[in-house]
Amino acid sequence: MAKMDGRIHRKRNEQLCHHSVSGQCIHCVPLEPFDSEYLGHLDPPVKYMSFHAYLRKLTGGHSKGKFAFLENLSCRIRPGCRDHPAWPDGICTKCQPNPVTLEIQAYRHVDFVQFENPQLMDTFLDYWRQTNCQRIGILLGRYAHFDAPGSPPLAIKAVVAAIYEPAQESTSRSVKLTDPLDRVFPKHAAEVAKRIGLQPVGWIFTDLVAQNPGGNGVVKHFRGTVDTFFLSAEECITAARFQNLHPNICRLSRDGCFGSKFVTVVVTADASNHIHFEAYQVSNQAMALEKDNILVPTYDAPELGYIRETTREQFVPEVFYATNDKYGNCVTRVARPLPVEFLLINMPTAFPIEPAYTMAKIPDDFPANCRFPIENRECLGQIQDIPSFARVLHKFGPSQIHTCLTNFHILVWLAGNDTLGLQLFNSTEDGKVNEDIHGITGLLNAIAIGCSGRSSTSVSESEIAIKNWANNSPIWATVQELANAVVSEMPPSPPMPTSQSGSYHSAVSVGVGITSSTLNPSDWSSQAIGSVTTESRTSTRDTGNHQQHWACSHCTFHNHPAADECEMCRLPRSG
Repeated sequence: MAKMDGRIHRKRNEQLCHHSVSGQCIHCVPLEPFDSEYLGHLDPPVKYMSFHAYLRKLTGGHSKGKFAFLENLSCRIRPGCRDHPAWPDGICTKCQPNPVTLEIQAYRHVDFVQFENPQLMDTFLDYWRQTNCQRIGILLGRYAHFDAPGSPPLAIKAVVAAIYEPAQESTSRSVKLTDPLDRVFPKHAAEVAKRIGLQPVGWIFTDLVAQNPGGNGVVKHFRGTVDTFFLSAEECITAARFQNLHPNICRLSRDGCFGSKFVTVVVTADASNHIHFEAYQVSNQAMALEKDNILVPTYDAPELGYIRETTREQFVPEVFYATNDKYGNCVTRVARPLPVEFLLINMPTAFPIEPAYTMAKIPDDFPANCRFPIENRECLGQIQDIPSFARVLHKFGPSQIHTCLTNFHILVWLAGNDTLGLQLFNSTEDGKVNEDIHGITGLLNAIAIGCSGRSSTSVSESEIAIKNWANNSPIWATVQELANAVVSEMPPSPPMPTSQSGSYHSAVSVGVGITSSTLNPSDWSSQAIGSVTTESRTSTRDTGNHQQHWACSHCTFHNHPAADECEMCRLPRSG
């Protein structure tokens, strides 16, 4: 991005330009990428300039940025002052942090969030559809130049290719990560992502509550109105913590990093009560407040944060924000409490017109019991183990080994499984990476060929490389023999009932911006059966395929035809 021109070139105006074709004037000279008038005339208008445009603004002019530098805000006492005793016994103007006035940030590090395909989001939302509980995921992908029509100059987009679901505890109203934020993404999963060209680019969470009347994918609208909030203070603090864990490398900063490109995506309802996605970041000032542990949420108002008071253990500088009073005058107030909209930066998010697949696309006609389970979904009976992997491997067959193994969830499970011999880290050599080309490293190198180029040629080369690895790896040959033995001992799968009901189908085909994706009715029928009781599964086999499941009007869960109440919410059947 630093090597790009970035200026907005304009055509010669026949009415205003009176010079030759080779000349230029104020009416046709290229505009700078940070030109506010140009950004305001885009459709839709752009409120924030891109970060690289902001850097051009700092490094422009006659000095060419000779004296320009970026400084990270600090709210801590500067260490090393020897003129007085340490706090709380003494403090001076040299070591005391300056007061902070919160301002709306003029730029953003990421200008657009793009999900590669609707299937990616459908898989993530399946957990909420089956349990009515909220979910958190880690977005994995890459950063790329965003040059779509109407985009700001020198813009960056985060392209999401996979979603990892960490261990968590969830209810219909809340969700909590069981591990600290710096350990929600395991070491072996991070190494797998790195070797195939992916990295954590953000996190996503759901805030969905089904609308009471009907279950056709209609959800309640809680966020984004005048009377509600966009992000709660607790969510802002979590986002700031994630951004501090993933800093943005910057050469103009004395610390070597400035801000973050880690995004926050909320799956919630829009004004028309359909599922949609909202993307945010918090400002660099919010990151500093969280890093120095002086920003906390309020107890009874989710849209308000609070700056801690100074104590004997910690000195807290004064934090202010500017707002308008009832007479329209600009006034400065102490940030106790603090409206979190001063910390938020929003950005658009959507799906491409032509879906892309860094990870291989799972065929829509694949039954649910032949799809590899997502991690940490044991409460749904979806367990990542050798039988489930053997079933998937048997379903794809040798001819589709590329499609089977180009799956991030399978790769992470293989890399962390010590039983099959494909683990990524050696347990006997201080946790060093196993660089055996016949092990998981060779497979990841073969998959990375297709992930790097993302063209038809690179994908074909990746398919050939994966097949060569599978044919030459003695470890994989052992895995195949084990899988064949496991499949041969499995009982035949019972017939899966089908349904013509369209309520769940509508929930799957929720509004996803540009495109939407639908699942075969047999797929979601089998998914619903995976979460009902044993008695329901037994009676389903006896009744056959001619009966229809009914959708709960309260939580949209699909129940067995003979059930009089919903298996999920325990409310009576209606309609």
